[in-house]
Amino acid sequence: MKKTFAITVGDEVWLMHEDHAECATVVKISYKKFISSLDYESVIEKELYTLSVSGKQLPGLHGKEELFPKKVDLINSL
Repeated sequence: MKKTFAITVGDEVWLMHEDHAECATVVKISYKKFISSLDYESVIEKELYTLSVSGKQLPGLHGKEELFPKKVDLINSL
C-alpha cells in the first residue's frame, strides 16, 4: 500500500507560529497509523510535518490541520 500526501517536501505552507502568520517550507514528512489507546478499536492516522523558515528548522512536528496552502486560508480559519 502506498500513501500519498496532499502536502509534499518542498511545498510552502502557512501556519501560526509565535502568534503571527508564517510561511514555511516542508522539509520532512512522517506518517503514523496506530490503534487508539482510549478505546483499543479506533484506527488513527497522522501526517506530521517538519518545517523550516528561512533555512531554520521550526521546533516540533506540525499536523496537517495546522497547515494551509495560502495565507488567506489561514486567516479565514481563525
